Amino acid sequence: MSEEKIPLHEAIFQDAKLQLKTSAGQNFEQVSEMLHNNYECMVRRYLGDDVPCYKGDRAYVNEAQAKARENFKRKMQASGRIPK
Repeated sequence: MSEEKIPLHEAIFQDAKLQLKTSAGQNFEQVSEMLHNNYECMVRRYLGDDVPCYKGDRAYVNEAQAKARENFKRKMQASGRIPK
């Protein structure tokens, strides 16, 4: 891993570290990858698939959600509540 990922959910990250099981002969990259995979799995299990795991990540938005947001934005613009 060339870039450091900063977890958004510190308590879940700490739990992932406590649950991590390593074996002799694993290098830092392998352990780090296992830790981050476990953390991402736990975040999705606890908080849902659309929740970002790291600072700088964007939340996953499916097509229906994006369309609903765009329709809401147009409605608010039409009513004058937000600028066009």
